[in-house]
Amino acid sequence: LSQAVQAKAAEVVSDLTEFVPPGGSIVPLVYSQKFATDKPAARAFMKAYIQGVRVYNDALLNAKDTDKVIGIIARYAKVDSKMIRESYPAGLDPNQHLNAQFLKTVQDFFITQRMLRAPADIEQLVDTTYADVAVKDLGEYR
Repeated sequence: LSQAVQAKAAEVVSDLTEFVPPGGSIVPLVYSQKFATDKPAARAFMKAYIQGVRVYNDALLNAKDTDKVIGIIARYAKVDSKMIRESYPAGLDPNQHLNAQFLKTVQDFFITQRMLRAPADIEQLVDTTYADVAVKDLGEYR
């Protein structure tokens, strides 16, 4: 998105985070069935992911160690740090809360746009167990 906007190939008409309700992450994590059954690895990954999201949010939303974090992201993404600095922060929930009703609303939109053929059972797909354990260990992000 940032590259397209900077190249004048696209224009921002709204910020996705403006319509996302609390707990309505626009970037939920998905584990494969095999990975989800490896409980120690799945727990460790979720805890590390949440720690990373918190560092990212602190840097881009709260101006804490911004230059350092942008430098790390740019180096590993192999892009100019200017691109990261001028980008739109991702809507990452630092506690990985999910709002099943919001996901259903998004799914309904994709179905009406014919981007999905049939609805999935969101309640069956959403499992916040690993995120809940990680947040219990780390504490709620504020």
